[in-house]
Amino acid sequence: MAIVSYTPGFQHEDWVDNVDRVQAGGPNGFNIRFNAIEGEFQKIGQSVQTIDTALGSLGQPAQASVTIGLTPILFPFADRPQWTAISWGNKVLPQGFIVPTHVEKPFGPTEAWGILPLHLPHGVRLLQLRVLGELFLGGGTMKTSLIQEARTDPFTLTTLFTITGFEGGATPPTPISGTPRLDVLTNIYYLQVSLTEAGQGGNARFRGCLLTYQP
Repeated sequence: MAIVSYTPGFQHEDWVDNVDRVQAGGPNGFNIRFNAIEGEFQKIGQSVQTIDTALGSLGQPAQASVTIGLTPILFPFADRPQWTAISWGNKVLPQGFIVPTHVEKPFGPTEAWGILPLHLPHGVRLLQLRVLGELFLGGGTMKTSLIQEARTDPFTLTTLFTITGFEGGATPPTPISGTPRLDVLTNIYYLQVSLTEAGQGGNARFRGCLLTYQP
């Protein structure tokens, strides 16, 4: 199917020597013919504009949303108790069931804190976040917060959103309120992953996140 089409509407009828009279008005005069030619130029101009708009849209970044997976590799946060080092997925023998890749709250402390840096393109909008993991006996409060930190003095810290709890693989992701747009030229961004008010046992497992953004 043609995107741009042009159908001429003006057809010149030759004047005949010693028959047609040169005149401005009338159905065969200069005025009506030149007006028709002007109308053709306008139609051609509209077609050229349509072509220009189509060409201008080529090479533009795709607007479809993008979902990325974030591996649960957490950096220490200040002097707070840390999550364990990452445990990569493995099959437990002789039972044969698979323990997925994760970090967990170690035995002893009643809380665990960590930082997951974000490396995203400038100007994207964050749409959804799914925090994967499980809480076991002993419970606690699981929070995942997006932190924005200014790159220059006074290095202002802003919490853009917080998600409480874990979500299973089949659970719909949580919409991010306000769909914040990231300005990586002036800020750095990271997820602060914390479990507080938990029992002393190893009762929480963090398996990473699925983050959806709009280019």
